[in-house]
Amino acid sequence: MLRRIFIAIALIAGTLGPASDVASQSREPQAHFLPEAGNGPILQLLREARSSVDLAAYLITDYEIAEALASIERRGVRVRVVLDEDQAMRNKYSQFSMLAKGGVRDVRLMPREAGIMVNDFGIIDRRFLYTGSSFLHTSVKESSKFANYLILPDARLVARYQQEFERLFERSKPR
Repeated sequence: MLRRIFIAIALIAGTLGPASDVASQSREPQAHFLPEAGNGPILQLLREARSSVDLAAYLITDYEIAEALASIERRGVRVRVVLDEDQAMRNKYSQFSMLAKGGVRDVRLMPREAGIMVNDFGIIDRRFLYTGSSFLHTSVKESSKFANYLILPDARLVARYQQEFERLFERSKPR
């Protein structure tokens, strides 16, 4: 009897895997809604990055996201960020300088004359896409922010968003 219980626990543990791998191991699209979900699944996905993170955002004011980007760059993952220039330079809560001080080398700014950069999406390891409501990367009090985002392991969508990121990256200017 004890042996059966042990085998059952081992099977369940192997099936479910560690909680920290849930976001990147899932082959199914995930929908998250704030305030309930918070930014935990995005942070988890960022922290699990192995080769690259490409992020396009209107503004980053969320310190945890900025710190996660700097941390993964320090461990050798290539991080590229495109931000709206006006928001990055003028918003008093912008984490633009923290990204630079934290070691994120490839931050670019979309100049106003090129248009307003209102995208909010990230591509992780060219395998996962997350995208959703505007201000996804901002630190508006979580309990008062009604927003949504999707985590998508869809190769066709990832490729299309990667194409768009490359276009934005080329149109933006290095900091």
